Amino acid sequence: MEQHQETPIVFERIAKEILIANRFHIIVDEVRAVNFIAELNKVRWATEVKYYRSATAQLSLMENAATTLINNAKPLPVEKAMLIVSCYLPPEMREMLEARFPILFVDRLDLTIWAAKNASLSRDLEMVFDDPLGKTTTTDNRSKRTSTTATRKAPQLPKELPEKKEQGAALCKSLDKIESGHASWTQFESICRDALQYLFEDHLVGWVRQNRTDDGLNIFDLVCRVKPASAFWQFIVDQIDSRYVVFEFKNYSAAIKKYQILTTECYLLEKALRKTAIVITRKGADDGAKGAIAGAMREQGKLILVLDDEDICEMLKKKDGGDDPSDYLFKKADDFLLSLSR
Repeated sequence: MEQHQETPIVFERIAKEILIANRFHIIVDEVRAVNFIAELNKVRWATEVKYYRSATAQLSLMENAATTLINNAKPLPVEKAMLIVSCYLPPEMREMLEARFPILFVDRLDLTIWAAKNASLSRDLEMVFDDPLGKTTTTDNRSKRTSTTATRKAPQLPKELPEKKEQGAALCKSLDKIESGHASWTQFESICRDALQYLFEDHLVGWVRQNRTDDGLNIFDLVCRVKPASAFWQFIVDQIDSRYVVFEFKNYSAAIKKYQILTTECYLLEKALRKTAIVITRKGADDGAKGAIAGAMREQGKLILVLDDEDICEMLKKKDGGDDPSDYLFKKADDFLLSLSR
């Protein structure tokens, strides 16, 4: 397996190879709206592949991914649609999704079963995931599913398209319209809060606003309690030892400086299990601020991530399309920690 490639790219390649091993023909030249078209017995399938770091499926992401796939597949020369995901779909969730969406859902367990006839494919698939496949394959009662019986179940694409609610796109447009500067700070905070609630509604709880510290001197904009419902937030709880995350909103026209990071760092307390902050800015951080961020992690184990307008809009776009925005944060944190010097 190509170790230099990013995992989503590798996962899509393996998914294609598994389909080919199960007699599908892959067509990539005629399509842009979905990852590829898979053809079996003269039936064409619009196929979308989604990689998630988390092993367990999140319903809102599955719904967004399914809606996007159906809408994107409709103009294509296909009869059916298939959504391949790297996570596990619990039987109850699968039943709910199949009742609502006329597509074939293929999860990690399905791929494991379909790849079983080829030892090399099975090894490649297992290497994609952080957790061994064997831990969960015995917990699902669908072990007798085969590629042939699964594909026969999928209905034709509907004539009526499901409504595609692009809440993230609307929030991004609203964010773009807000002027930087003190006069628009309240608007900026409001949009950021709405964006965070849309992005992480399943991952964060509490949403305590303008919380004054007990000395009465400092105010941070927002604090939430973390639910370890995805790989990133599990990492925050287990590895950073932080049960709470502080959000700061900086509506400045220039990159934030070292002073703003040092102020944010003061809000992070190890004994309060509050060791993570996410600072949302318009223009990112300057070199002095980046140095302070590195120092906070190196010396105190405090994780501070800075997100600008582009980061927020990219995560909103991912959520609309059924991708996990917390995976974007995971990559941000991973890149930062890998580059951290002594």
